[in-house]
Amino acid sequence: MKKVHPLDVRCLVLELITSSGSSHIGSCYSTVEILTTLYNDVLTQDDVFLLSKGHAAAALYSVLALAGQLSIEDLKKSYGSNSSIYMTHASHFVPGVAFSSGSLGMLSNVACGIGKAKQFTQCSGRIFVLLSDGELNEGSNWEAFMYAAHHKLNNVNFIIDLNGLQSLTSTRDTLDMSDLSRKFEAFGLSALHVNGHDCKDLTAAMTTQTPEPKVIIAKTVKGKGAALIENKVAWHYKSPSSSEYKVILEQLNA
Repeated sequence: MKKVHPLDVRCLVLELITSSGSSHIGSCYSTVEILTTLYNDVLTQDDVFLLSKGHAAAALYSVLALAGQLSIEDLKKSYGSNSSIYMTHASHFVPGVAFSSGSLGMLSNVACGIGKAKQFTQCSGRIFVLLSDGELNEGSNWEAFMYAAHHKLNNVNFIIDLNGLQSLTSTRDTLDMSDLSRKFEAFGLSALHVNGHDCKDLTAAMTTQTPEPKVIIAKTVKGKGAALIENKVAWHYKSPSSSEYKVILEQLNA
C-alpha cells in the first residue's frame, strides 16, 4: 500500500462531499490522522478495521483510494450517487471495508465477536474499531465493553474520536459522559489518552500491548484543518457551497 498524507485525504474528502452535496465533512476531518496512522503504520494483513462511525465513510474511502486499494476516479465519479457502491455511510460492497455501518453502536459488538472468534481459534491479528464520542450514548457499546473485559479480549482496540460535538450540539450538552477514563477502567478496560491529530502519539498508543482490552481516547477537533468548519456543529450536516469549497481548500493548503 502507498503511504497516505492527511492533507491529501482532506482535499479528496472535500471534493467528494461538495460534488455529491452530502454531509459529515467535520466528522470526516476529525478522523483523518487516526485513519492514516492505522493504514500507514499499524494494520497488518491479519488485522481487522471497523468504522463504527459510518458517517465518516468519505474519509475511509479516501484513505483506501489514496493508498491504491480503490480507483480514485471511480470514487470521484460516483460517491453518493444512486446505485453506487460508494454510499455516504460505510458499505461492505467497497473493497477494503470489512462491515457496513451507519446505525451507531453496532460495530463495537462486531469487534468483540471477531475478537472472541480469533481468541477461540487461536488466530493472530488485532481488531481496531473507531467510534465517535456521541456514539457512546448508545448503551450497546457499554455491553460490548463489559463483554470484552469479561472475556479478556486484549486483541480488541476501541478508538474514540473525541471531538466534543455531535449532530445538534456538544456532547456535553446532549448527554454528559463525564470522565471517560474512569468509566472505561471501571468496566475493566485500559484507557489511553492521546492527541488524535498526532500520528506518533497515535502509533504509540495503537501498538501498546495491555493485558486488558484497550480504549484509545483520541482528542480531536471536528473539522480539523479548515478554520471555516473547525468546532462548528453546523458542519455535521452542512455541505460546502462552491464558494465555501474554495475557502476550505485555501485554508487546507495554507
